[in-house]
Amino acid sequence: MAGVECVLAVDGNQLCLDVHKANHPGAHHACIILGGELSELQQALTAAVGNRPYHLHMSPECKRVSRANCCRTEEGVESTISLMQWCLTLARRLQ
Repeated sequence: MAGVECVLAVDGNQLCLDVHKANHPGAHHACIILGGELSELQQALTAAVGNRPYHLHMSPECKRVSRANCCRTEEGVESTISLMQWCLTLARRLQ
């Protein structure tokens, strides 16, 4: 873990969160569909970190936009780009 404490994990898949919770029991875990209402994620983040400084790591799925993906669809590309824009909007709001 390189000396960094994970304080919040967010995913729309509860099973993924359960696995994460087994490895990081001290972290807050929130099952939130990414790309939705920003305020829900902002509230979870505030509850987890309060006023402490933090690093926000967002990693939208990239395989749908990869040129190496022979099954890439326009819909998948648009969906991933939309999620990337959502992540940037969130980062700007949190500044």
